[in-house]
Amino acid sequence: MPVFAEWQRIETEDNVVFDAYVARDTNPNGHAIVLLQEIFGVNGWVRETATWAAGQGYHVAAPDLFWRMQPRVDLGSDKEAVKTAFSYLERFDEGAAVEDIAATVHHIQATSPETRFIHLLGFCLGGRLAVLGAADRSVACAISMYGTGIEKRLNALDQARCPLQLHYGDKDRFIPNSTVATVEQAAAGQDIEIFVYPEANHGFFSNVRLSYDPAAADLAWSRSRALMRRVASP
Repeated sequence: MPVFAEWQRIETEDNVVFDAYVARDTNPNGHAIVLLQEIFGVNGWVRETATWAAGQGYHVAAPDLFWRMQPRVDLGSDKEAVKTAFSYLERFDEGAAVEDIAATVHHIQATSPETRFIHLLGFCLGGRLAVLGAADRSVACAISMYGTGIEKRLNALDQARCPLQLHYGDKDRFIPNSTVATVEQAAAGQDIEIFVYPEANHGFFSNVRLSYDPAAADLAWSRSRALMRRVASP
């Protein structure tokens, strides 16, 4: 099925505009995904992932969450790029980014009337932002892939207004198992699914990384789609 992809302008509540990379299929399935970047910006992998998901019927929008520092940051994963990425992270305004996510959700509602359910899906930094963005009542579910720093934002689990799904690698060098246990304890009794993938490292979903684990990635995507279908059920 043909996929159309382009950069679109999104307006904030303060009447300021920023960009989002939007990909959509000619035969939409009624679901939209707000795809939330890692610290490398809306780079080639994020754009390719948006197009890949759009090919499965999703309306996908990847907002440029670093735009206040530098529009359309597009970094690889070599040593110098990682250094640059962390310099952006040090200046990153998390609260403003959550507002940008909400603006992206509203943009989808305004421009895609066939969309009935909007989901958040984020990786690393974006994984934490997906959890924070779940307080928006317009979001149907939020999915976090190896989200960093969630253990420092445990109140966000209580503030979520939709089901959450958190995915971790058992060998994640940035998120130790003790941190996952802390999140699991805080999530007890809530509509929060937590999955840990044996032998998987940080970035296991990304097919451009050495840590890519296709089996874990496939299973995580299958579980993500299952959640998106569940929240759409009457």
